[in-house]
Amino acid sequence: MTANTCSCIIANKNRCFLFCFYVWRIAMNTSYRIKSRFRFAAFIFLCIMIAVTIFNTLFGDVRASGMSDVPKTVEISIDSGDTLWGVAETFMPEMDRRKAVNIIKEINDLQSSVIKPGETIKVPINN
Repeated sequence: MTANTCSCIIANKNRCFLFCFYVWRIAMNTSYRIKSRFRFAAFIFLCIMIAVTIFNTLFGDVRASGMSDVPKTVEISIDSGDTLWGVAETFMPEMDRRKAVNIIKEINDLQSSVIKPGETIKVPINN
């Protein structure tokens, strides 16, 4: 549809304007009376929920929960003398150590690179 049709199927520009003006006039001259505040509030709530749902469907993140970016992991127990750098070297030898340590820290929500003996951490594995 073009801008000249005013979202209606009438091809003539003047008729389209008159049609839209007529519909607008009817809508503005009609007075509405709210009979039930509860029904009105429920209607407004429902309209907002529908609008939010449509917005999220069109512009939201539509990735399924099973398609996360989190790699498969194995849990290991930390022994005395182990460091994140050593764990990264053992389990992720093909990757840069700094990047591997950062990935392990992200998976385990660690703030620092310090780990203690007896802790259990998750380490990504290759498929």
